[in-house]
Formats: sequence, structure tokens, C-alpha cells
Amino acid sequence: PSSSADDKSKEGRMKPAYRYCTDGLGFLFATPKLWRLAICPLLLLFVWSVLSIVLLFALALRPQALAIGAALQHEAGGWVLAVVIVLLEIFLSIWLFLTILFGQFEDKIFDKVLEIKGVVIEDRSNMATNLGAQITLILIQLVMFVVFFPLNAIPILGTYFYCRINGIFTGWALHMHYFELYGIGFKKQREYVMGDLQSQYAYFGAMATFMQILPFFNFFLMWGNVVGAALWACDLEKEGKGPGTLLTPRPVEIDTSSSSPPPRPSLPPMGK
Repeated sequence: PSSSADDKSKEGRMKPAYRYCTDGLGFLFATPKLWRLAICPLLLLFVWSVLSIVLLFALALRPQALAIGAALQHEAGGWVLAVVIVLLEIFLSIWLFLTILFGQFEDKIFDKVLEIKGVVIEDRSNMATNLGAQITLILIQLVMFVVFFPLNAIPILGTYFYCRINGIFTGWALHMHYFELYGIGFKKQREYVMGDLQSQYAYFGAMATFMQILPFFNFFLMWGNVVGAALWACDLEKEGKGPGTLLTPRPVEIDTSSSSPPPRPSLPPMGK
């Protein structure tokens, strides 16, 4: 059998969605046009991450450890919990930095991949619609992050469940710009993500989440996720399964129940 047959999935000829994360990383390294767009934000993220780690451990660890230890009347337990809380604060600060500042850079890389692949999407974006969908999804992700991040304290299994639980929302967020290009609001986005491609978004997002939480390497892997999301969007467009299908006008149904039936055609006169 040919190798292309292995890439077939239930959604057509497209490969399993989780593979776009690694494919995106390979495409990024093989495409110099994307390097300039990725390097500058990486430098900013690196500086922010170092500052977050140094400042939070230097200024926040000891006060929190003492407060928790006093509350629990267990000094060692207070330090352990304080370390976990500080790590959570570090990841939260980096995540907020990525969400607020990196959105613009992600959109540029996403659009550049579409351009390189020759995929043209008419920009129907609407600022009010886009902002509402972004804020809603950011709040959902923030709650999911805070509630389920402690699962990572459980080796291997905890990280697996953390990635699976957050996967579908991560995949959704990576396609946010894709939806924005079509001017699709939050409800339509949910209809699309939770529809026929729900499992694919969950697997894609789970892999992307795992790559984003890997220490040190996540600086580079996150751009692979963005490029992978764009590559997946290209294939969805070529297969005719993109979110533009939600905008297809439905056939107009005419109610004829109250109207009288059309007159029967008269027969031509019989010849003599």
C-alpha cells in the first residue's frame, strides 16, 4: 500500500490532526520566510519568562511558604505547596503574555502560511464579533488552566489528563484567527469545533498543549503549533470542510399552504 493511504482518516484524505503539530514544526524550520516573524517574539518571550521565574521565586516564594506553613501548621508542607503555587503563577504569567501580546504575531504567521500554500480566504472579520469570541474563549481557558494545572504534579498520568482535558480548547484557540477571517462568532465557532471535527480538535489540541508545556523547548514548539494549525486550515479549505461551510446560505422554502393551487392547464380543442 502507498504511504499516502496511511494518512487517510475518517474526515477524508487528511492526516490525523495531531500530526499537524510536528508537521508545523518541520515546515517552520524549512521555510526561511517564517523565521523573521518568529524570532522577534521568541526573544521577547524569553526575556519575559526569565523575569517571571526570577522575580516570582525571589519575591513570592518565601512569603507564600510562610503563610501556607502557618495556616497548615506544617513548615515543610508549606514550602512544597508554595513551590507548586509559584510554578502555577509563572505559567499563568507566561500564558497571559502569550495570549495578549503574541496574538498579533500568531496571526501574521498564520496568514503567511496560507499565502505560501496558495490558500486565499476572503477577509470577513468583524472587530466586535472577534473580540467577543476571543474574550469568551480566553476566560474558559483561564478557568481550565487554573483548575486542572495541578494535575501536572502527578507524573505522566496527570500530564496526560491535563492535555486531554484542555485539548479541545487549545485546538479551538489555535484556529481562532481562522474563524475570524470568516467573521464567525463564538456560537458558530462552537458549532463547528464541537461538530464532526470534535475528536480531531481534541487530539490536535492535546498534542499542542503538551508541546506548549514542555520546559525550555516550548519557546520553539509553540510556533510549530501555530504553523501546524495553519497547515490544517489549508487542508480543510482544499477539502471543502472549513468553517466557511457554516456560511452557506440555506435554500429558501416558500410556504404555499395558504395559496390556492395553480390552475389546471386547459386542453387544446379536439379536431373534428
